[in-house]
Amino acid sequence: MGTPRTSLLVALLSVAATTGCSGPELRTGIQIQLTGDAAAIRAEIDRIVLVVDPEQPYTSGGEPVEAGEYSSSMAFDDWNTDDADMELLVTVTELGTGGTFPVVELQPGANDSAFTLTAHGMSGAIEVARSGVEGPLSFQPEKVPTYEVAIALLDAPVTPCNDGEDNDSDGYIDALDPDCSDDGIEELGTGDTQCNDGADNDGDGDIDGDDSDCDDAFDDDESYGCDDGIDNDADGWTDAEDPDCASGDEEVGFGDTACNDGTDNDDDGLWDADDPDCEDALDDDERAPPCEDGIDNEGDGWADAEDPDCTTGDDEDTLTSGTECNDGIDNDADGDIDADDSGCDDGFDDAESTACSDGLDNDGDGWTDLEDPGCVSDLDDDEGGFSTSECNDGLDNDSDGSVDRGDPDCTSALDDAEQGGCTDSIDNDADGWIDADDPDCATDTEERGYTDAECNDLIDNDGDGDI
Repeated sequence: MGTPRTSLLVALLSVAATTGCSGPELRTGIQIQLTGDAAAIRAEIDRIVLVVDPEQPYTSGGEPVEAGEYSSSMAFDDWNTDDADMELLVTVTELGTGGTFPVVELQPGANDSAFTLTAHGMSGAIEVARSGVEGPLSFQPEKVPTYEVAIALLDAPVTPCNDGEDNDSDGYIDALDPDCSDDGIEELGTGDTQCNDGADNDGDGDIDGDDSDCDDAFDDDESYGCDDGIDNDADGWTDAEDPDCASGDEEVGFGDTACNDGTDNDDDGLWDADDPDCEDALDDDERAPPCEDGIDNEGDGWADAEDPDCTTGDDEDTLTSGTECNDGIDNDADGDIDADDSGCDDGFDDAESTACSDGLDNDGDGWTDLEDPGCVSDLDDDEGGFSTSECNDGLDNDSDGSVDRGDPDCTSALDDAEQGGCTDSIDNDADGWIDADDPDCATDTEERGYTDAECNDLIDNDGDGDI
């Protein structure tokens, strides 16, 4: 802004300068005589500021003047914040001596409209004295009237931290401004928290005190509680997952559902969001669903995935079904029913008898029930599959085209020689005769031991000492 022609010319006049005996000087002005306890007031202040508030705004080049210093004793500022117009501030530092203040003469400039005037005794940024409002005053051509303006010490000094104004335009007033904490007396501008740094940190178009998500200037998070990725109320649920965010933009605490009440309702050591059985904060049952709780809820002996009810729903609500292991009947007449029967693997099992008592080769190794090495008793429910013996290993160990039980040389699944004892060149029965020479092999495929023939009865029939 270029230097405007001042709206008022200001002169400091001593009392003597206004009481001479010469004829009156023809000029236009207004003299302000400050009155009050000058000595007491001077002891508390370092300057007096006269605030001139015109009825017509000050302009420069047709535009409203901007705030700023005009001269060493005059400046434009929006002192009276009840309107947006600038006031002229006249600073008086020559405060006089004794019991009187100096006279201040105001002269008209480009703006000669009527105005009101107040006087403020300042000590640094603190206002310690003040006058009432004088005026409106108007310039009269070729006249210089004098108006007395009484100024007095305030009962309570006014600082930028108790004047009800946002002096640094940071959006916070007086005690709400961090500058005023710790006995501060002046609002100095923005600070370093997100809600007092002059920046739109959350990109919502609002800054600091104008952002509804800022609780105060000390708040270091300008985003609102339902959109910041933080569990602000420590209830375990964040942002949209928190029921508070369905009706507001802040997380305010626990609710009244079982999964948002801060209580371990099912006594599993976990509660609310930490309990895997809580689907969300609105879930009002912290317990696991009937098909996931490890409990036989309807008493049929089967729980959760072993219960046929859980294939078609999430509740165990039917006592029996159509399978032998879930029909409530002792189908194999062994004295045990359904889940109590060792032959039942689960509620879907449709054979209550065990694998070792059902007459079936359940493991496909050729051996059935107690013939199978996997069956220790008929209560066993697993035939176990192939083993390591030659007659139960799934191999044609003697290359005769027959395997395990299908090989006539296998006497049992535990037989570890699939080759017949009469064709292996071994004296299998230790009777001294091998294969075709052994009488057993005339009628059998195995060497079975001694016979009643004199040459195979282990007796020295002729007494010659040889057997």
